[in-house]
Amino acid sequence: MNAKSAASEKGVSCHSGPAQLALAITGASTALTLLYRPDTDELEIVAAAGEHQDAALGVHLPRGQGLAWRVVQSGQATLISRTDHDPQTVYV
Repeated sequence: MNAKSAASEKGVSCHSGPAQLALAITGASTALTLLYRPDTDELEIVAAAGEHQDAALGVHLPRGQGLAWRVVQSGQATLISRTDHDPQTVYV
């Protein structure tokens, strides 16, 4: 099953945003979209979906803080099934 059909099966439009699409595909409780801000060398949460979306929006993560930096450093998308078991997890 591709991402588009997984999303529509769960009632999420592919045009509703990357965080909502990720939430539909993965079944996670929260999904985030972050942007790198080179002027401050931080990642900023610019879109969120799920349980903690309101608290997450606008949060800035300094270099090395949080799992998203692993993605930035490796250049590879990452799905972590149990973030509660990963020491780099940051709760917002």
